[in-house]
Amino acid sequence: MTGDVRPRRLHHVDLPASRADLATLAAGDEVRLSGSVYTARDATHARLIEELEASGSLPYGLAGQMLFYAGPTPADSVRGACGGSAGVGSAGIGPAGTNPVGDDFAGGSSSDGGNAAPDHYAGAVGPTTAKRMDFATPRLLEAGVVASIGKGARSKAVLEACVATGSVYFAAVGGAAALLARHVVSAETVAYPELETEALMRMVLRDFPVWVAIDTAGRDLYADAPREWRERCGQDGGGGQGACDEWHQLDERDERHQRDGRDERHAATGGEGR
Repeated sequence: MTGDVRPRRLHHVDLPASRADLATLAAGDEVRLSGSVYTARDATHARLIEELEASGSLPYGLAGQMLFYAGPTPADSVRGACGGSAGVGSAGIGPAGTNPVGDDFAGGSSSDGGNAAPDHYAGAVGPTTAKRMDFATPRLLEAGVVASIGKGARSKAVLEACVATGSVYFAAVGGAAALLARHVVSAETVAYPELETEALMRMVLRDFPVWVAIDTAGRDLYADAPREWRERCGQDGGGGQGACDEWHQLDERDERHQRDGRDERHAATGGEGR
C-alpha cells in the first residue's frame, strides 16, 4: 500500500524514567523497558487511592514510578518443566518476609544459588485491560506516577491527564503472558499480600517489549492507527478498498464467533458465569 505513514522508532528505556525521557516518545513507537515497575490491578488501585487521599502523597515510593496492570502467576509451572526447586531470595518478600504468591517469585532456585534464568521469576505475566483502572489513573498521575502499562484504549480523562502531567501509557501484547515472563528478572511483594497475585509487586524487567499508546502530546495510537488505515485504504483506490473491506469482514466474523461462544457458554452453565 502507498500513503504517508509516520515512521515508528525503537527506543531502549531504563527505569525509572524521567518525564523528560518520556517526552521524547511518540505514539506508535516501539520500546524496550529495563528496570523496575510495580504491578497493580483493580483492588490495588482502590487501596492506593484510599492511602493517597488519607496521607496526601503516594505510598510505597511510587512517585516517579511506572504501574503495570498485571497479576503475575508463580513460576511453579515453568520451573516444574525446567527442573530445579524454588528458594527465597535474599531480598525477602512482603512486609513480613512472606511471599503470598509462592516462593518462586523471590527468584532463583536452591541449586543455582539464586541465578535462575529470567523466565523462572514468573510463570506468566501479561497486561490486563487498562480501562478498568481509568477511575484511579488521573489522580495517580497527578500525584507522581509517570507511566502505566496495559492493553486497550483509555478514557478521555486519562488521555488529558497524560498531557497535563507529561505521562505516558504503554501497550503490551495480550495473550503472550508466558513469553513476556521471560523478560522478568526479579519480583517481590511490596504491599497488600492478602490480594495474592493481585498484590502490589515490584518487578524488574529486562528488554520488556511495549508500544507507546498515549504520548505526552496526547497522541493516541488506538485512535490514530484505525484512522491511518482508513486513509491508506482510500489512497489506494479499488485494491486498497478491497483489502479494507476484507479486513472489516474478518472483524465482523471474529465478533460473531466471540458472541456465539459466549451464548453457548451462558446456555451450558444455565446462565451462571461469564
